[in-house]
Amino acid sequence: MKLQSIPVALSCMALAFASTSVSAYYVTTGTYDADPNLNDVDTSATFDGPNTMSLATFTSLVAIAYNGNYGGVIDFDNGSLTDGNTIDARYGISQANNITITDAAGTGNFTAPTTSPSTAISGSNANSALGRTTNNHAFSGNSFYFTFNPADQVVAVGATILSNLVIFGSGVGNVGGIARYNDSTSSGYTYSNVGNGNGADDTFWGFKAPAGKYITRFELSITNDVYVGLDDLGFILIPEPASLLLLSALAPALLSRRYHLGLGEHTGGRSLPTPRHKVHAMKQ
Repeated sequence: MKLQSIPVALSCMALAFASTSVSAYYVTTGTYDADPNLNDVDTSATFDGPNTMSLATFTSLVAIAYNGNYGGVIDFDNGSLTDGNTIDARYGISQANNITITDAAGTGNFTAPTTSPSTAISGSNANSALGRTTNNHAFSGNSFYFTFNPADQVVAVGATILSNLVIFGSGVGNVGGIARYNDSTSSGYTYSNVGNGNGADDTFWGFKAPAGKYITRFELSITNDVYVGLDDLGFILIPEPASLLLLSALAPALLSRRYHLGLGEHTGGRSLPTPRHKVHAMKQ
């Protein structure tokens, strides 16, 4: 083999390994709550605070992260689950990087349903969401516990719990969201009640890590024993130095657009004409 052909051969081997090392994965996008799906996020449980993010801010920053190849949105439209405990996703506009997200409960209850009592908030398929099956009426059976590798340096996450048709006598009910960090501290819980009705109260949670910390676990705990759907799982990793400078320059401008944030009732995100519930943050 000629010496000049060795780098080419190594490059081909690297590409082949990257494409075969993960057999099932999702392709991310850069748009949270994307059209053409007519169902939108109805409210945001989190607002812009020390450890939380509103829907508007997260949507803006994850788009920047996607274009800079350090983030993306899994809309569950393009791809498949690795298995019942694992989500692999190719992120960034280049789709050259992979992130692995695991179920901390380890019960294998992640599902990709073909039919659902909920409607997805993005994509052309109304059923393209992540499901969580009930587990013999156990509290943790339908809760989402996402684990991130500290080496990935995840600094922000966001996801939407979908409201659904009343099954088993009640809707989704009270949901508590929390981010846990690599130093064993946490954001504290943010609670919101997800009301009844398919597409009537789809609720967003967004969290960020304090400076120097990373998110290693993202939990959305559901009280009622019902089928629960989740759509648009977004994440932002720590950017490269050049991208970090751009993010630092843009963040103050994004946070100053208060007319987009709807902070009146601490619901964040898109303002509602009449708030249907209050959100309470409680330190763990």
